[in-house]
Formats: sequence, structure tokens, C-alpha cells
Amino acid sequence: MISATGVVTFVTAPDFEAPTDADSNNVYVFVATATDAGGLTSSQTVSVTVLDVADIAPVITGPGGVAGATETEMSVNENQTSVTTLTSSVPASWSITGGTDAARFAINPATGVLTFVAAPSFEAPGDTDTANTCEVQVTATGTDGLKSVQTIMVNVLNVPEPVPVVMGPSGGAGASEASITVDENQTAVTTLTADLAVRWSITAGADRSKFAINASSGVLTFVAAPDYEAPTDADRDNVYVVEVTATDGNNETAVQTIRVSVRDLSEPAPVLTGSSGGAGAASSAISVNENQTAVTTLAADNAVTWVITGGADAGEFRINPATGEISFVTAPDFEAPSDANGDNVYLVEITATDSNNLSAVLTVAITVEDLDDSEPQITGPDGAVGATSSLIMLEEGATLVTTMQASEPVIGSLSGGSDQDHFVMDDSTGELSFVSAPSYETPTDSDKNKTYVVVVRATDVAANISDHTLTVQITDVDEVAPRIAIIAKELKSDLRGYAFKSLGDMLAFNEGLFRDTGDCMASAAQGTVTPGMHLNEFSQGTSLDWAKTHCTARYRVIANVGASIDHADGDWTRRGLASVRIENEWRQDLTFGLGLMGSFANNDLPSFADSSIRDHSLQINGYVKTKLAENLRAGAFVGFGRAWYDFDLHQTGFDLSGKMVGHRQVYGAMLSGDVEIRSFLVTTDLILSRATEDLGQATLVGMVDDDVRQVMFEVGGVDMTRISIPVSGELHIWGSDPKGWQSTLRLSPGLLC
Repeated sequence: MISATGVVTFVTAPDFEAPTDADSNNVYVFVATATDAGGLTSSQTVSVTVLDVADIAPVITGPGGVAGATETEMSVNENQTSVTTLTSSVPASWSITGGTDAARFAINPATGVLTFVAAPSFEAPGDTDTANTCEVQVTATGTDGLKSVQTIMVNVLNVPEPVPVVMGPSGGAGASEASITVDENQTAVTTLTADLAVRWSITAGADRSKFAINASSGVLTFVAAPDYEAPTDADRDNVYVVEVTATDGNNETAVQTIRVSVRDLSEPAPVLTGSSGGAGAASSAISVNENQTAVTTLAADNAVTWVITGGADAGEFRINPATGEISFVTAPDFEAPSDANGDNVYLVEITATDSNNLSAVLTVAITVEDLDDSEPQITGPDGAVGATSSLIMLEEGATLVTTMQASEPVIGSLSGGSDQDHFVMDDSTGELSFVSAPSYETPTDSDKNKTYVVVVRATDVAANISDHTLTVQITDVDEVAPRIAIIAKELKSDLRGYAFKSLGDMLAFNEGLFRDTGDCMASAAQGTVTPGMHLNEFSQGTSLDWAKTHCTARYRVIANVGASIDHADGDWTRRGLASVRIENEWRQDLTFGLGLMGSFANNDLPSFADSSIRDHSLQINGYVKTKLAENLRAGAFVGFGRAWYDFDLHQTGFDLSGKMVGHRQVYGAMLSGDVEIRSFLVTTDLILSRATEDLGQATLVGMVDDDVRQVMFEVGGVDMTRISIPVSGELHIWGSDPKGWQSTLRLSPGLLC
């Protein structure tokens, strides 16, 4: 670089041995340009040749004063860090590069000042061979990288040091012995001091184990407070000997032997406190419950040992020697006292002795109180007082089981049993109930045998308990019969009423058949349609009969089909009827007939909203008719048959179905005459008929919830007597079909009684 004054310098000093010019020939070429104020310039090329100069390594001068020596030796006093300052013939940087004790030294790289890292101690050498001679190797490095090495042996010299001066409780500073007197029952002894900072320790003495010292503060104490009455020193003379050593930072020590005399103190006897009477009282009293061993715990104003030393009942007790806790050997029983005079007041004498063998005595009176320790006596449903189990029979459908009794006030509860969850109990009244009413038909007990087991517990005010196992056996209840009994009157009335109407329909149809002669004069076959109406105090109704007659040489075969609709008690009955019969005319004025008649119908039972009834019947009839005169006829009939009835009804929680069979008998007579009025033939009949039906017993099947039962129900019988005087006239509507059959319409107004 070049300055304003024209001074040219290398940026970095060149090295002949390591040239950095362009062609590495140690000739450095540059162009210098000068520029004046007017901006005119002039340039010159300059070549700078670098000459070789011989390099010289640094020459070290150490503490021995000999320049260039490779080894030197010196001595320094202990307890200091400074060692020496090294010099070099050329500028150099300093470093520690070896030596067996190199780690103990440090050197300033610029000044060459050599020091110890830590001041050495002659008494505690830290060099490798502990001979107080430390070896270190120092290297000086010149600016051109040339180095020189020197090994220095540093001898550490011993410097005389002061010994600590100990000041004890007596004898003055530096005394080898001291003594002190202290009171018994305390641990404090004295505090030692020294003129230097020291570390304190106990190093000897016949009683050294009895003492402790604070290493920093010098506070000397007993490990345990001494007792004048019970000395523990080596010769039991209450003089305790201990040797204390003080050590300073240079491990210089001073020793002092200290004799500690223990002084006797006047001490009071222990003051005892019982359950009553206050501190120091000679006696105390306490009451305890029977059946327990704990009594009380006594107290004292200092540490004592407790023992039982007397009392009339001493053998009944024991005491904890450390805590003073008194207890019975065996829990007392008020009803069987074991004290000396049997009055449930137990006397015992307790003695407390302290560490000075001073003692105090306390007489304790323990009164045993009576407790209720009798278990309550439970009375179950069978009435046995104190029994542990009982059995009760209970009808299904009920929730209340029983009320348990006890010999004293108790709290009732459930404490077990395989069916406990099915029960609930009033803890104050003892009332035991099912949670849900049991059913005989669908048992829910654990083994499904309709027997529920529960354990009832009674606990009295003293927490005495008794358990009672109760077995509840569920009995079957006829739930159907009562429901039938409620409706029996209406049911019987409805069944008989229905049968009565059925019997009346049959009788009316039968009378119509008996009146019909089946005329074969006009044709071999003819038919009739006969409508009818009736009205009486029981019912109103209408009917329609259709008849077909077929004639042969000797017989007439007549088929009839009819339908009737009756209205009674606000209800309608619809019935279908049919008959087939054969007649034989033995002579012109005498006819015999035999027929088979059937019917079917259905309706409701009037007294029951949700009900139905159905019947069908079959009957055999026989009759005879005779002609008394040209326009006068007479006849009689008899019949036997059966009717089958099925019915059911439904009410809330109750279903009923039933069947019954009626045995029918029918008989009667007729007188009939014809009168012609203006060519219109009018027939008047007088018919007396009677019908009976024995209904007997109906078989009922009733169901209430899950209870299904079959019951025989007495219905009885019905009978009917009829007197009828029908007046009829015939209106013929002639017609013919391929077989020659003809039809006739017959209108029959009349009177029914």
C-alpha cells in the first residue's frame, strides 16, 4: 500500500522462503501513479526485490539467569502462587507444553509470568512424587514460528507457621487442660474458641463417646443429658473426661483435655394426673361400660415408669409401663362382677417412678356401668317369642305380609334371604310388605316354588341385633269365582232369556209346520211362502217361512226353510230354521207324520257390553192329524231335541267363556176349521202347545290375569205354554216350472196369546 506522502509498505511482511509475488521469484512489481491538483498524472513501475535474511530461534532466559539453557531450577516459599518471569531474545508467545506437574502451573502467553494455579503447601505436597519439587516445561514461540523449550524444576520451601491457641472454659489461652462443672439433666457443656480459624473434633478421652462437638462453632455438648444419680462416665464419679483437637488451615493442631463435672440437683417426685381429682391427687375415679377392657391412661409431669403395686382388685388389671394406659385383663361383666366385694367398683394402686427413682402413688377406683347387652327378642307371625325363624301362609295378590314385633324398641331392617329384593320393611313399625303383590301362577321367588325367604333384623339402641328368617308361602286364590259371583244373576238371566227366545222361535216354527197340510190336489208338487208377525209383552218379531211339498202315491215329503227376527230388551236376535218331514195318509181322514227340524242363531248377552252367544239345535217331531168333518180338523204333536250353546264375555281383567246343552220336549194339540167368505177361504186355528228345556249346568272357563279356572254354573230350565189362534187366507200365485212345481203365497194374520 502507499500513503499520501508516498511511503510504500507491504500489506503483510514477505517471507523469502515463501514468496507470494506473481511469479514466486521474490520480485514484487507494482505501478505507482501520482495525480496533481489539476488532475494531471504521472506513473512509474517499481520492482521490489526481497532479500533472504537468516532466521534465529528465541533464546530463553529463565530463573537460573543463563540465556538459552534448556533446564533450570529455582526455589519458592510455600503458600504463594508466584514463581518467576521468563524472557526471550526475540518477541515470542509463551505456553506450557509439558512436565510431570504441568497441570499445577499457568503462564501469561504475552509476559511470560509463570505462577502456581494454587499456592503449594509444604506440609501437603501436590507434585507427582510428593517431594515438593514440581516440574514444568515452558515453550517460547517467535514471530517466525521458531520455538525454544526450557524445563524448570521448582522447589517448594517450608515456611514456619503458627499453631492454633485454644481457649477452654478454664486455664487460660493455650492451656493443655481445662475443667468445668455443669448441672445434671442438661446437654449443654461449653463453647471452645481459638485464635485462628480451626476445625474442631473430639479425638480422645475416657468418656469421649458421651460428647459431641460442632466442627465449626466449637460448641461442646453431652449426647444425652447426664443424671447425677445414675452416672455413666468411665469411673462412675460424675467427672467426664474428653480430649478436643483444633486444626487450622495449615493442618496445625492444638489439643485440650477437658474435665466436665456433673453437679447434683434437688428434684421433685413425679406429679400424677388421673381421670379425676386433679394433678397430684392421691386417688382418682372413673366409670366405664361393661364388656370392654379399656379403662384410662394416666399422665405424669415427667418421664416415668408405671407399675401396678396394690389394690384389692390389682389382679384384674394391667398397665403399659411406658404410656400409663390401664386396661382390664378380661372385660368385666356387670351381671357377674369379679371385684373383691362384688359391687362392680374395682380398686387398683398405680406407682409411677421417674429416672431419679422418685415415685408417686395413685389409687384408682373403676366403676363398671351396666349396658344393654341383651339381644332383642323377635316375635314372628307364628307368635313364638325369640324364635329365629317362622312360616306364614299368604294369599296371592296381597302386598302386606305381617308386622314383626320385638321385646324392646328396635330399628327393623332386611339383612338377607334369597328373596330379600322382593320385600320392603318399615324400620320403625316392623311392617313387612312385598314390593309387588306375588302371583301364585307366575312366582318370582329365587327357586320359583312360590316360597319367598327373607331375613329380618332387629337392632336395639345399644346396637344389639337379632335375626329372624321368615318364610312366606304363597297360596292360590280363586280369583275367578268371585268375579263369576258378581255377574251370576245377570248371566243366568241372560242365558235363560236367550234360551227362552230360542225355544219360542222353535215352537212357533213347529206350529206353522203342523198347520201346513201340504195339499197335493192341485199338483204333484207345490210351494208356499208364509210371512208372519207377532207382538207380546216380551218381544216383537216377524218371520218368513218357505215350504216345498212333493207328493207320491202314498207319501208327501215336505221341506221348510224359515227365518225370524226378534227384538227384545233392546237387542235383535236373528234365527234360521229348517225342517224336512214325511207324511203318510193311512186313510182319507187320518195322517201320520215324522220330521227333523234344526235351527241356528247368534246374539249378544244383554247385560254385558262385550259379549256374544251362539246356539244350534236339532229336534225330532211326530204328529197325527184327522179330519173330523168336511171343514173341521184336529191333531196332536210331540217332539224331542237338543240345543247347544256357546257364549263368551269380556270385562276389565276378566274373560269368561262357556258351553251348555239344553234338552228339549215339546207337545201340543190343534183344532182347525175353514169358512168360505165370498169365495175366499178363511182358516181359523186353535193351537195349544207347551215346550220345556232343561239347561242344567253350564261349563264356564274364567280367566283373571294368569288365573284360569273351570266352574260349573247352574242355569236351570225354561218352559213355555202357547195358545195361538191364527186366522189365515190363501192367495195363490200359479206358475209352473219344467218339473210341474207350483208356488202359493199364503197370508196369515192371527192372534197369539
